[in-house]
Amino acid sequence: MKECLILGLLHLALTEGLIRVPLVKMKTIMEERGFLKEVLEDSPYSSELGSAENLINQDDMAYFGKIGIGTPPQYFYVHFDTGSTTLWVNSVYCNSDACSHHPLFNPSKSSTYHSNGQPFSIQYGTGSVSGVIGYDVVTMDELTVTNQKIGLSQSEPGDHFARPLHDGIMGLAFKPDQGTIVDTMIQEGLIEEPVFAFYLSSEVSSLPPLTFIMNGAHLHLPASAYVLQEEDSSGNPYCLSGISSSGEEYRNGLPYWILGDVFLRQFYSVFDQGNARLHQATLNILCRVPLVKMKTIMEERGFLKEALDYSTEQGSETLVNQHDMAYFGKIGIGTPPQYFYVHFDTGSTTLWVNSVYCNSDACSHHPLFNPKYSSTYHSNGQPFSIQYGTGSVTGIIGYDTITMGELTITNQKIGLSQSEPGDHFAGALQDGLMGLAFMPNQGTIVDTMIQESLIEEPVFAFYLSRKSESGSEVMFGGTDPSYYQGQINWVPVQQNSHWQLVFEGFEVNHQSTGWCENGCTAITDTGTSLLECPPQYVDSLHQMLGAQQDQDGNYVFDCSEVSSLPPLTFIMNGAHLHLPASAYVLQEEDSNGNCRSGIKHSHEEYRNGLPYWILGDVFLRQFYSVFDQGNARVGFATLA
Repeated sequence: MKECLILGLLHLALTEGLIRVPLVKMKTIMEERGFLKEVLEDSPYSSELGSAENLINQDDMAYFGKIGIGTPPQYFYVHFDTGSTTLWVNSVYCNSDACSHHPLFNPSKSSTYHSNGQPFSIQYGTGSVSGVIGYDVVTMDELTVTNQKIGLSQSEPGDHFARPLHDGIMGLAFKPDQGTIVDTMIQEGLIEEPVFAFYLSSEVSSLPPLTFIMNGAHLHLPASAYVLQEEDSSGNPYCLSGISSSGEEYRNGLPYWILGDVFLRQFYSVFDQGNARLHQATLNILCRVPLVKMKTIMEERGFLKEALDYSTEQGSETLVNQHDMAYFGKIGIGTPPQYFYVHFDTGSTTLWVNSVYCNSDACSHHPLFNPKYSSTYHSNGQPFSIQYGTGSVTGIIGYDTITMGELTITNQKIGLSQSEPGDHFAGALQDGLMGLAFMPNQGTIVDTMIQESLIEEPVFAFYLSRKSESGSEVMFGGTDPSYYQGQINWVPVQQNSHWQLVFEGFEVNHQSTGWCENGCTAITDTGTSLLECPPQYVDSLHQMLGAQQDQDGNYVFDCSEVSSLPPLTFIMNGAHLHLPASAYVLQEEDSNGNCRSGIKHSHEEYRNGLPYWILGDVFLRQFYSVFDQGNARVGFATLA
């Protein structure tokens, strides 16, 4: 099983943010089979027992988070447990064997510790923990709780805690005035609401789901949640059921369940003490596909992208030329999957790959999809044709399962190539192309994911790495805030087919060129490598930037002077998007110390009466780019 990072979330009033405590999932060394959780119940608080309560058994997996106790902090991994109320850790007062395997809290080394000597006792079916209550500072993420009630263990008889990996437990049960960490944070004004939440990571599986109907909501639990995937001592995989007896048939006259981590891993769980309620939200999981940046073997100079010109009779459309760089991602097609690297292209709509039906030379250099080897493939024989300025691709449409990241799309429209004449794809490194253009009812991968309820929103986003060949990513179903800072600057889409937008200004070195006073039009195209400028402006732009032309007529810059070159600014829907020279100069030095320009002319002067640009990878690498089909807009955010 993988180690996973888990986020426990608390709303912080002081920073208007979230307190995040990473949780580490580990196997317990001792697997307690047959001992299930005794629920916090039957024994109300008794001063004779101190803070007597029942705690959770760990079963075969547990989630631990790191906290600091005292001044200066002494660090411990604790189990965050919604089935108990006390925060306690192993301490130097403990002489039991269980304490010898863990770090021990030493109150004499904390300048903020104090205690009134109140005892506590926690009873288990397999033993007990007892000790003394103290109060001290607790640090958790960036939060400091200054007077938290803490149990310091003195005795841990038996083997219940002899070999677990955590050093204590943080109780989060809903029981008034027990001095839980949430109670203290509210008292100290550190959070606005007594609310906390868990996200616990899980694996993927394909068995039938379970459904819990709660207050009218259908909460689905897939097999990936209720099947525990293990390995034996030889590394051979096996699976155990994550479902066992609750220990009671009925409670309050109703069948009795315990919704433990097997259930909670599937949801974002919010425990609201203030309103005495529990809320479960379905995880909005992003489908992530790593992208690999490569040079194309064949660099097609002078051939630029033709506009997407769709024909309903043939499914015909224009696709991107690759130029000198491209981003590819790995997908699986069929059952079992056959794997291919495809180019994710916002300038076209069709997903197609090389197939065994193709006899062209271009197909001989790539893996070929064979529908005979897929048990889920079907086709009605519909033809497709994709036209290029340098050639074309033709074939037939089929439907099959696509695996992408951890997502499985069960009935995706796919083009299987039969003919790829010319040399356009002869030296290409990708095995096909995944079209992501915004064009209704074309059966794009995003359309299918929405139809099959695999993502909540028809949104995808790109992070394109500026330097390394790895690290780039396309995300489906939402955005990842860790990739960007500040807000997303949204620009309405003017024409669906090309993610086409209008912007109101273009500046060089923060001075307006006047070229877009009446507006300029642009398409945002991951299938175009360079930034493409209207041909009537491309020479003037390079003169403003101080570029020279080499013997082949290419614009170049002195590589040693790139840091001093002026920025370009695109003004879009009021936002100023800056493109530094490090973005528009290709950082590959030739024998003369020159670096090529990443700007070239587009193949049209005007579109819809406005100067026409193509915002390719040179532009898109500078931003986190979001394509929102549901709201017909494109967003750009500053990279984190």
